[in-house]
Amino acid sequence: MPLTGPTSFVPTMRDFAGHWGQINTVLTGMEQGEMVLKGGFTLSDFNAAKQALEDDFTAIIRADRDFTLNLGTLKKAKSDARERLTQFRKAVLGYLAGTRYETSLPILPPSGAQQSAYLKPFDDALDIWGRLDSDTSMDDFKPPLLLADGYTLAQFREDVTALRTAFEAGQSATEMAGAARRSRDGHFPGIRARLKQFRSIAPVRLGTKHVLVATMPAMTPPPGKTPKPVSLTGTWDTMRNQAVFSWTASDDAALDHYALRYVSGPKYKAADEIEVAVIPAGTTTFATDAGLTLPDTVASFKIYVVVKTGNERGSQAVKISRPAS
Repeated sequence: MPLTGPTSFVPTMRDFAGHWGQINTVLTGMEQGEMVLKGGFTLSDFNAAKQALEDDFTAIIRADRDFTLNLGTLKKAKSDARERLTQFRKAVLGYLAGTRYETSLPILPPSGAQQSAYLKPFDDALDIWGRLDSDTSMDDFKPPLLLADGYTLAQFREDVTALRTAFEAGQSATEMAGAARRSRDGHFPGIRARLKQFRSIAPVRLGTKHVLVATMPAMTPPPGKTPKPVSLTGTWDTMRNQAVFSWTASDDAALDHYALRYVSGPKYKAADEIEVAVIPAGTTTFATDAGLTLPDTVASFKIYVVVKTGNERGSQAVKISRPAS
């Protein structure tokens, strides 16, 4: 298949590698040696480059999974800490109304605040609670301050530490996902250059009329209109623990196959899509847990119509949410 986007590089390289192997077989039989590209670049080098790209795609999937897993951890850490900060505020307002502790109470942070802004009220509460627990000058209140279930300052400190750790892990997961995508994208220019060299050198080695030259894989789809998109629907099936999709059948006479792709999260960005499966023409349903292997996660999907020239067109994006439990 020709190059149409990030997910097409590995299949295209696979096609070129197979053709390169056939050319080498012919050249070896003619005692002319294998086909080598600029700089002594061999088929083995090309396969190694393909494997490196495949490894990057695997790293992206792993990084996205880690990021999604941490989102759940961060969500719980936020919930636990916010509940206790709410209780702390009510305790101070109830026990210490009119004191300096009431006037210095932090408010709950906005749920979408960044790490430093989100953590500041909790750090302030730790400071106030620590001073309160060591204050023996009050007649109406005797420290230490305990919340529901005998919850102590030490336990609150542990929860705030867990919250800070979850934020930091989220930042690390974000950086890892970004690094994996940058590494993947860094391969593309070199791969394109090698494919062009392949198509230039093969006719030199075999002659322009050789069948293996006439049947060389294409780098890009030929000019022409893209196929019409199909309409995709999908839901999460709790019995199967999979997302179940169906789509309208393409009526394109040149239909070759469908391709199901996804992006982690609620927004679909084509540059980040991962291919789930190549689905034969005639099939209009598919089930998968790709991007949704963890509870309380979201992924967005598209089904692509791919015609025999390699031209393709994606459906509208469908967001699937896997329940928390």
